[in-house]
Amino acid sequence: MFTDAEVKSLNIQFHKWHKDKPAKEVQDPLEYLDQDPGITVEQMLELPKNPQLRAEVLQHRLERQRRLDERMRACGVLPQPIYLDDEVDA
Repeated sequence: MFTDAEVKSLNIQFHKWHKDKPAKEVQDPLEYLDQDPGITVEQMLELPKNPQLRAEVLQHRLERQRRLDERMRACGVLPQPIYLDDEVDA
């Protein structure tokens, strides 16, 4: 059992501690998007003329799809089939 004086003292100490403790940093779940922003509109317009850029974009797309597939399988969700441009154009 605590006395009233002890409760007041503990309450003051707790609030001092709580005020001084560092704030927990909230991490944005979509922060990784800033690290890989994709391609610009200018690059999209350049794709038909630049085969090297097109190959890089397709490689990035496959990497993103692989990461998404891994995350979905880790959650127990089966991914949807992937249709690439060549298959859609056919």
